[in-house]
Amino acid sequence: LGPPATFRNSYHIPISRSRDATCSEEDKKTGEARSIALTKITAKFVLRRTADILQKFLPPKIEQVVFIPMTELQIDIYNAFLRSNVFNRGGKSASALQCITIMKKICNHPQLIYQFCKARSEKENCDPHIRHAFKRYPT
Repeated sequence: LGPPATFRNSYHIPISRSRDATCSEEDKKTGEARSIALTKITAKFVLRRTADILQKFLPPKIEQVVFIPMTELQIDIYNAFLRSNVFNRGGKSASALQCITIMKKICNHPQLIYQFCKARSEKENCDPHIRHAFKRYPT
């Protein structure tokens, strides 16, 4: 593939130009040809295996869904989180992904967020609802 400048001029620039919506037909053909050439060169080094290859060596996949109810402590912490400033910051909601992640951690095991809350509690930066719920947490 050569030095970076050669690669850039031979492959990167022509391929990038060919993917531009306003490129000429000549740029499109050149880019496609360089893309095919680059794929042929790198195919020797890139190992791609699909699940089909491995299926004959592995046992069949079995998925089981088991419902385990939350403990009283988990329910208290979960409800405290729903009332907390983290969940609803005075009308400004935290990001949905952040809230879902915290709720998943509470449901899986409170230890996953305990250290985070403990550190915030020491700084008096922890929400009072959550701090109160964690008072029951066995340390």
